Amino acid sequence: MEQPTIELEYVNFLKENNLTEAQMPSEIRKQITVLKAHVGRYKKTPTESQKNTITKQDVTVCDLIADFIEEGINEEDEKEKELAEKKAEEERIAKQKAEEDEKAKKAAEEKEKNELPPKNTEEVKQTPPPAQYSPEAQRMMKEINEALENGKISKSKLQEIIQRKPAEPTQIVGSMKLRKVFLRNEYQLVN
Repeated sequence: MEQPTIELEYVNFLKENNLTEAQMPSEIRKQITVLKAHVGRYKKTPTESQKNTITKQDVTVCDLIADFIEEGINEEDEKEKELAEKKAEEERIAKQKAEEDEKAKKAAEEKEKNELPPKNTEEVKQTPPPAQYSPEAQRMMKEINEALENGKISKSKLQEIIQRKPAEPTQIVGSMKLRKVFLRNEYQLVN
């Protein structure tokens, strides 16, 4: 007795689309497994009802694969669309930022043109603007200047002035930078 053969359409459909069963989602693979079980039973004892069941199951699997392929195409289209939108948004933001930078640059140039240049540039560099440092920082800088001997101040005197332990290796007070002298309890004025 000859064994009945059934040609499954989902196998051909996969081949036509260059896909394998392994690439399918688990839901489709489960349906394929069920279909293969029906085919196995049909080969042992073929009946017309089993053949109809296999045909229906085969069509269902083909539909699922077609949906999967279509979703993949739609997802790719959506991803491409999202990427294009994201790129357009990034370009818009970059353009807007460039325009803002250009406006700020022009405003700064205009402001610079309207300001008068300082009379003596050395004077300006040596004297910090009064609003730059707090009154407390100004007081500490004045006391440190008074306590300096040959550009150095003792660690204890500095601690007394700033009212905390000085930082190591460098303590900054306002515009003054003091560096710890190696193996000595002194700080030297750097600037």
